[in-house]
Amino acid sequence: MKNILRYSGLFLCLAAMLSCCGSSKKSAAQVPAELADSSPVLSFTKDGQEVVAPEAEPSGERSADRMDFAAEFLRKAALSEGLKDNLVISPLSAGYALSLLLEGSTGKTREELLAVLGGSFEDIVPYTDEKTTVTSASSVWLKSGMTVLDSYGKAISEKFSAQVYTRDFSSKGTVKEINSWCNDHTAGRIPSIVSELPEETVMLLLNALYFKAPWIKPFDKNATSKGTFHAVGGNQNDVSFMSRSARIPYYKGDSFGAVSLDYDKRYSMLVVLPDEGKGISGVVSSLDAGTLRNILGGISPRQVELELPRFTIETSLSLNSTLRDMGINAAFNGGFGRMTTAPVAVSEVNQKCFIKVNEEGAEAAAVTSVSMKLTSVARPDPPVLFIVDRPFIFAIYDRETGDIYFEGCIVKIEDKAD
Repeated sequence: MKNILRYSGLFLCLAAMLSCCGSSKKSAAQVPAELADSSPVLSFTKDGQEVVAPEAEPSGERSADRMDFAAEFLRKAALSEGLKDNLVISPLSAGYALSLLLEGSTGKTREELLAVLGGSFEDIVPYTDEKTTVTSASSVWLKSGMTVLDSYGKAISEKFSAQVYTRDFSSKGTVKEINSWCNDHTAGRIPSIVSELPEETVMLLLNALYFKAPWIKPFDKNATSKGTFHAVGGNQNDVSFMSRSARIPYYKGDSFGAVSLDYDKRYSMLVVLPDEGKGISGVVSSLDAGTLRNILGGISPRQVELELPRFTIETSLSLNSTLRDMGINAAFNGGFGRMTTAPVAVSEVNQKCFIKVNEEGAEAAAVTSVSMKLTSVARPDPPVLFIVDRPFIFAIYDRETGDIYFEGCIVKIEDKAD
């Protein structure tokens, strides 16, 4: 996958930290002087040599698998967080990060990762044009004294354009360098991923993805007006609502309505609004992959009177329980023999996300960190009123492939100056 992909406004930074399970005293070596610059310590490129064949991957409909992953990711994260606050996640970001782990996994760990992901995300290459920008970058940071297998380094370089760096993890300069990498690859939307590197941390995997896209038809700023958003818990906030009266792709489910708003060329934002009196939690719990496919397959143009709040939201959450609930358990105990000779295991998975939606379009960014440790046409219908003045669900997706880039549940909004 190319290191930088022009795409319309989403950026994601995935970080995977590998930390020590054994005695932390065993990883004390300092960075050699000749490796102290910012260039990659290990850089693997295609050289025409034969590559060792990877373990067989299960065949099947990858797009369907990814829809399953995205739907389950949202449902499990919502269940874990309780939806008392806004939830914004990136299944694509998480998918890229977990795919970096997949490349180095073996045994039960590999089986679980494949079952949950449906295969590696390496072949997802976002569509890009002159108006849409996506940048993707990956890197692996090693604590002094740690190494990865050459076969692993070459695989992640060829599949994800990942570079490998070795650094002194006890140095504040290393933390600054890692955060600077994150900041640079998320257009400044995710300025940091770590505040420190715990002593047991021996490896950090990072992937950054950025998305920014204009609406195919911008909202008229003169039509934006103040209104009340009814947040969870009965709170009411005055926010800015963008409005439009037009034929818009619409779908009506048993307990919700949904509209799909197009960005330039190929991407869209799906907005799912629970019916009056229906809680968002119940709708999210029923929003499985089959329901998502029914929505995207059954959506059709209707005259819609739309009011959509303008919002900017940042979130940060731990994904450990979410991933365990999805079926990834063995990775927390080990199973990465194709990555390194050291016995490493996942210890912590976190994700930071940013999303901004206004009259021009949308911008989003995410950073996921995985810490690891050593271990052992028809008659016109009447207009639809679609007033998004209460908690709702959203997803930014590729209309052609069905891949979901960002998704979440917006349960409260604070009006911010654009």
